[in-house]
Formats: sequence, structure tokens, C-alpha cells
Amino acid sequence: MKIIKIALILLICTSSSSAQMYVNAFTGYSFSNSTQYLALETTGNDILNAERMRLNYGKGMNLGAGLGYIFNDNISFEVTINTQFFTKSSYTVFYDNWVTGPVRSKMDYTIRNTNLQIAPLVVYSADLKKMKLYLKAGLNFLYSESIIDIVSYTFYSESQEVDKGGLDMGFRGGLGLQYQVSESTDLYAEYMSIITNYVYTNSSAWDHPDYRVDYSHMGLNIGIRYRFNRSAQSF
Repeated sequence: MKIIKIALILLICTSSSSAQMYVNAFTGYSFSNSTQYLALETTGNDILNAERMRLNYGKGMNLGAGLGYIFNDNISFEVTINTQFFTKSSYTVFYDNWVTGPVRSKMDYTIRNTNLQIAPLVVYSADLKKMKLYLKAGLNFLYSESIIDIVSYTFYSESQEVDKGGLDMGFRGGLGLQYQVSESTDLYAEYMSIITNYVYTNSSAWDHPDYRVDYSHMGLNIGIRYRFNRSAQSF
């Protein structure tokens, strides 16, 4: 958190030199680096049934924005904030139920993983005529909530669990191409990789210990960047 505060203070202090400031906005899609499994247990006719639900933390549509400061033609500093959408996973468990008769019962599980990520990054870029090749690297701070909705059809009932943790730190890197479309505007495409774990520490419904998941993910983003008063400086 101290690193984020220092970065924001530096950006605010330098905002008077607006010729060196830029903002960007981007969207894209990420895939999880590893598959996690959630153990699902149900009991029917005094028999414990155990299955595993496949989860992909970090998979989803990216949406974010950034604020940056250009030190020279090659070095910039940027703070990026982003979140993800369409992170839902669903699974149905079937089991024999002899309470209501010799029938097949089921339970539906739906899990949504919401997150907010903040990344202070150092950017190195190299000119390629009207294009720039750039490399980003820095820290990645992650906050997440895991919302689990459960529907049981034996005696119909609905329940929900919300697991969440603190602000965990990882690492973010990126490699991209930036193309100048006007004096102040660029379009870019970027490969993004985030390496991080996350510990869920609080449950609103179930009494279970803290658990750690691999939230590492990688994806491709496209975006637009606007640089203030670009005519005052070279590209």
C-alpha cells in the first residue's frame, strides 16, 4: 500500500507538467495459468459423495485504465487499475437420495470471483518509426471476493457463501506494440502476465480454515492511450 501511495503522490506532483502525462484505457481477456479444484461433498442415504469442481482463478474479461508520466523517450512510470467480468463457473452434483424416495437428487453450485487489481509499473519503450515496442514490469496488488451460490433440490433451499481476503501482492509484466494514429492518440496491443497467489480468509457462512489459491493469469489486451499536449514534445 505504501508503494501505491508514493506512486500516486509522484503522479499528482508532476501533473503541472501536463506535456509529460498520459492516460489509457483497455479491455481484453485473460486465461488462468493453472486449474484449481474445489471439493464438493454431499450426503445421501448416509453415504458421503465427494466430487471436485474445476475453477480458473483470473480467467475473464479485463477492463481497466491507467495514468502515466513520461520521464524521457524511453522510460515512463504508470499506475494501472483493472477488474474482470464474466468470471462465473457452474457445476451440478448428482447423488442418490433415499430420504424422499429412491430418486436421483442434485445440487447446483455457482461461483463468481470478483477482483480489483492495482499495479505500479515501470515502462521501457523503443521507437519503431510510427510504432513503439514496450516492456512493462512491476508489482501487482490484488483484492478478491469469491461468491458461492448453492441450490439444493432435496428439500429446496438456497444459500450463499462469500469468501474474501486482504490485499495480496504479486508481480505483473507486459509486452506490447503501440501505434500512433494522431498527434496525441495511440492504439496498442499488449500481452499481460500476472503471477500471484491469493489467500481467502473470511467466510460469511461456512466455518472453514483460510485457503490459498493460485490467481496467476495471462491474457491479451487492446487499448487506447491519450497524451496531453503531445505537440510540445517529440514522439
